[in-house]
Amino acid sequence: MLLKTERQITEQGLNKISSGLLPEGTVLISSRAPIGYIAVAEVPLAINQGFIAMKCNGLLDTQFVLQWTLANGSTFQEISKKAFRPIKVVYPDNGLLDEFEKIVGTLHKRCVDLVKQNNRLTEMRDNLSPKLISGELRVEDVNGV
Repeated sequence: MLLKTERQITEQGLNKISSGLLPEGTVLISSRAPIGYIAVAEVPLAINQGFIAMKCNGLLDTQFVLQWTLANGSTFQEISKKAFRPIKVVYPDNGLLDEFEKIVGTLHKRCVDLVKQNNRLTEMRDNLSPKLISGELRVEDVNGV
């Protein structure tokens, strides 16, 4: 899962790239060295030519596309979008797909929530540790601890 990006694109830069701003839920796969990294965008983002973006706002949902991508893997050093586009996808009927999304989507959301919580706790630790070590802050001085 991709919760944030290191760099931000400007509006001017966004107007110059063909991908545009991709929506949350887009499945990303790196198509150049290193190939095969897979992530779900948990925030809107823009990509460069080193990624294949699979928007999941149509027939197939994010979790199905993610699991399909993970199951297929890759042994290529590089895969072009032209070579990727004709790959066929076999998918179940809508009822089964809906049940799959209910179960796996709930698990994915829980994972995202736990990663966000872990990030917040890490940030708190990183902010408080130096103050505790220096004596600027004492555990006894903090209410609710």
